[in-house]
Amino acid sequence: MITCLLVFMAFATSGVTAIMMEATGQVVAVENGTVSAVVLDCPYSLGPDDLNGLVLKWFFNHSDQPIYTWILDGDIDEPQVSGLPPGTVDTSYKHHEDPRHRHRALRLLAPTPASSGDYTCVVSSHYDEKTHVVPLMVYVLPLKLEFSVEETTSGNITVSCSAEPAYPEPRLQLYVQVDDVREPLKTIADRETVYEDGVYNTSLRVELPLQHLELYGDASLICELHFPHTNVSMQESIDLRPEVEEEVSQADSPALRAVVHLGSTPSAASRQGVVGMSVLGTWIICTLGSLLC
Repeated sequence: MITCLLVFMAFATSGVTAIMMEATGQVVAVENGTVSAVVLDCPYSLGPDDLNGLVLKWFFNHSDQPIYTWILDGDIDEPQVSGLPPGTVDTSYKHHEDPRHRHRALRLLAPTPASSGDYTCVVSSHYDEKTHVVPLMVYVLPLKLEFSVEETTSGNITVSCSAEPAYPEPRLQLYVQVDDVREPLKTIADRETVYEDGVYNTSLRVELPLQHLELYGDASLICELHFPHTNVSMQESIDLRPEVEEEVSQADSPALRAVVHLGSTPSAASRQGVVGMSVLGTWIICTLGSLLC
């Protein structure tokens, strides 16, 4: 009994401490072709005994083979890279002056959409092991985000929004905004997404009664493109103006009615609308730059 107690006390006072690791970070999002490198950090803290046998490894997605290995040793301090094309990782990068953290971060050179995925850092010592996941997204903004309204033969209107090409698969959503209040357009949309040559072309289309727009009065229709799990988005808008009742002389044009103004809202990459004009019942649609707007 005394022997067991002494063994327990010796273990409890040995000074062994656990590796502390921050929670999994949020998605690191960078636009394709805009950065020369991206740094993925593995933030940990160590106790005095964790220096014994400290090994850091980075894994990509679900592979069980590390792409980056750093062994903290007095003789070997250069990280080793495997399974990646030459020039993918900067092994000379020093993230911290503290030798216990010097090469903990993964610096990827010239990231592309193919670099997107989950990067898992595993830090281990003789006494403990911890993991940290860093999701990376190298996104491609669409060259064009088109938003249009057209009249159908049945007297309804068709609202269409399309984006191409983009990566990863974006989410398109229609909103109605009155003053500063925005809410999703509550209607069922026909959606279509095509994946080709590593990018996505996506679109949505809804058909609404013309009277549906009139209910909102002075409002805006908005098509927003959003990449899930990021704050990256872009949008186009159509401004709705209620019909203006005015007395007009015979010399005046009888087509003076409410105007639906098609324009774009500044975003990460604003796009110019298509120039054109069409009459929808008692509504006139005009694009940004039209004299009627």
